[in-house]
Amino acid sequence: MLEKIIRKYYNAIFGYCYRSVGNRSTAEDLCQDTFASFIERYADCRNAGKIKYYFYTITRNKCTDYFRKKTPVLWRKFQRKKRGSMNPVRHCCCLRQSLERID
Repeated sequence: MLEKIIRKYYNAIFGYCYRSVGNRSTAEDLCQDTFASFIERYADCRNAGKIKYYFYTITRNKCTDYFRKKTPVLWRKFQRKKRGSMNPVRHCCCLRQSLERID
């Protein structure tokens, strides 16, 4: 039963992940994480009509977590500081590192 559910929803969940992140490899990882989370909580999903919405909720949360983790820590630290308080060399270094992590 579980294998049938996964086959039914895999393409839709992968498509959602891919449209969210724009990277095939990352979308595959997020899709795999989504199904792993679903399998862990499969017993909690009693009503078959809710499975689709349950998948999309897990997927949305996984994509949100991905972007939250992807935000560079250095950039968040830089945003909290006042512009004048940072050494210009350090400022350039932090900015460059932050931009490299975005790619």
